Amino acid sequence: MVVILCLLPLLLAAANAESIHVEELKNVLKLERELLYNFRSYVSALEERVNTMKGAIEEYSRLIKYADRRPDLYMTNPIFGFRLMNHIRYDWRLWQAVMMLSVGRQQIEMQQRLLALVPKADAHRRVAESLQSLFRFYNYKPAAFLMHRKKHLRLGPWDYYHMGRELFELGKYHEALEWLAVARVNYTASPHSELLGATDERINYMQSNTLKKLSQQKSISESLDEHLELLTAGRTRSTPVEHASVLEQQCRGNYERDFKLICELNTDFTPFMRLAPLRMEELLYDPLVMLYRNGIREREIAHLVNAFEGCPPSSMLTRIPGMKICSISNNFSPISIGLMERLVDMSAAELHMDKFFMLEYSPRDAFRLQDLYKFLGVKMNVDSTALFFLNDMDMGGAITLAKHELAAFPGRADALVFFFKDKFRITFCPNVVGKRLVLIQFLTYDD
Repeated sequence: MVVILCLLPLLLAAANAESIHVEELKNVLKLERELLYNFRSYVSALEERVNTMKGAIEEYSRLIKYADRRPDLYMTNPIFGFRLMNHIRYDWRLWQAVMMLSVGRQQIEMQQRLLALVPKADAHRRVAESLQSLFRFYNYKPAAFLMHRKKHLRLGPWDYYHMGRELFELGKYHEALEWLAVARVNYTASPHSELLGATDERINYMQSNTLKKLSQQKSISESLDEHLELLTAGRTRSTPVEHASVLEQQCRGNYERDFKLICELNTDFTPFMRLAPLRMEELLYDPLVMLYRNGIREREIAHLVNAFEGCPPSSMLTRIPGMKICSISNNFSPISIGLMERLVDMSAAELHMDKFFMLEYSPRDAFRLQDLYKFLGVKMNVDSTALFFLNDMDMGGAITLAKHELAAFPGRADALVFFFKDKFRITFCPNVVGKRLVLIQFLTYDD
């Protein structure tokens, strides 16, 4: 209980934050475990009481069965008569007292204390808005997550109901109806419905209210259109269509590959590259963007991850919510020295700085690398930028360039190298699940 009470300030802080982050969700998960443990204890107390009652029922039911089978031995038997009278006269009063006793009093009191720590309604609304924002950004269809092949990405019908309810409260009736429709079609009653959701009447009720709101909006809209037609002859009503932004289109990656671009083994620049060529793919020609598959080795990744996890506070450049940046010297270790040498081979450029940066970010809005320059101390005479990706992403997490048809989805151990003279914006698209860990290095060419 002491542990749970310590969570109260953290949960209250989560309620006031702009968005729900990983650390806050960890605190909520701790509370969930305590609630589940307490409920399990309550169920055990119930089972103990029920087993006692079942034992008594079986004992007396057995006696009645014997009497029904051989009434000649029982109904004329004064011993049975006395036993039956004792039971009917005294035992049933005791059973009634047992039925009226409260079960799990300690667990009920604990439940009340734990429920006082549950995040408020606005915290639930924020996570719903965050989820809807990601779905809208990537144009995900809610129904696709009902039976997703990955268990950690699945939603249940009751999750769809609560999502629809929150969107209804926010006045987003079209979006709410889309979620509620999935909840209604896929709802299946079960013996646990009262605990794990409720009956389908609640879904029907919310769906009906949403349709009513949409009908009212349509009536108002049609009335306004009639007035506009009287004022502007010949003008007809047009249905507003929500178009994806340029950034949303980029991050969705709906581009056809240009097969004129080169895909080959890079053996240029140094004798080492001729001995150990790297697979090189052109993703964009102007400006030039190269993708190197397996540009970094597994033991190097493990080494860098350990270095990042042990990053001293003096090297931690910023603690933007959901983001960490660690500055590490190029000469940190033989592995880092070798990696920087390989990067020079990849780019035919010189290192711009005597350090590189490791960036970790949680699911969040899209952001530009240029926006982090002030934290990284980057000067504007950068000719090339290299990104090493140290983990895979389940969903999202593309890398794009403003005003260019590029959407790269690099995986673990891949490297992206951007070559440019004019300034352009490298954009990190929102990652939906998990944290992205990236090594960043800047390069320049000799005059």
